[in-house]
Amino acid sequence: MITVGRVALDIQDGVKQVTGKPWGVTEGPEQTGEARVARVETPDGFVGFIALVTWPEGSRELKMTDALGDPGEYGRLLQAGTLSVKSAGPRLVAMLKAMKYGDRGWASLANVEWSEIDRLAGEDASSLLVGLGAGVGVYGDFYETSAQYRGRPGISVDTENPEALFAAWVVTRITPLMVRFGKPGVEAI
Repeated sequence: MITVGRVALDIQDGVKQVTGKPWGVTEGPEQTGEARVARVETPDGFVGFIALVTWPEGSRELKMTDALGDPGEYGRLLQAGTLSVKSAGPRLVAMLKAMKYGDRGWASLANVEWSEIDRLAGEDASSLLVGLGAGVGVYGDFYETSAQYRGRPGISVDTENPEALFAAWVVTRITPLMVRFGKPGVEAI
């Protein structure tokens, strides 16, 4: 069990089967991928499950797959919370964005800086993630990408030790919804 801010994260042992479609795939039948699964629990009573899925064609993503009871505001993560994960040799790499409420009243993924990720984490997010085995910095240092994405926050983890990737997902997906990141007024960080 890992505590990330005020969220409990319990990464389960072993690999499970997950049925669905990879992000961006709308045509064709559902597929079965292999996943590492974690249970998340917030202080406001939300309990959900997230999975680092490897799909048959090799793509990877970290997303919410299920929730116990009514997920409330966290249900948005079923549509908009997927983290695309790339392979870079023996490492997994991801560009970090965060859920943020916009003018339309619902949260969507938004570009953020490390300072905002620190604020969401309630501490130095880089230290938190490095302590869990990650490399942190700018995305372009971990994965060959266009100039548009090169300077965005990024994380790199060992394929066999993805705990920090799960923690980064909690900080950038669960916590922003919990504190209403982007909504006018006081955020409860």
